Amino acid sequence: NVQYVTKLYMSKICNIYYIQHEFNINNLDPNRTELKLNGFDNQTYTIEQYNLESKVVDILSKNNLKQLQFMDLKQIINLNKTEGLLIEKQITLEDLLFKNIYNIV
Repeated sequence: NVQYVTKLYMSKICNIYYIQHEFNINNLDPNRTELKLNGFDNQTYTIEQYNLESKVVDILSKNNLKQLQFMDLKQIINLNKTEGLLIEKQITLEDLLFKNIYNIV
């Protein structure tokens, strides 16, 4: 039995969102090292996910929100110095737009 999940992530600081589709299934392989197999992607795994995504994208695009893809989110932003603050880790677009690492809102 496969479990499917669709997640909608919306930025609080700009009109951007992304949709992530996931699956989770019991690993029946007798030589398994993990009990579950799971994964995620921007692409849908089922017709239901496709229909849901189509409706969400239609509604959000009519409201001037732009959809990002997973590869966009992993883009590294070069912020060695910002207003005198030294950034010690690599920051991704996902960190800035969706994780609120600076407690902006």
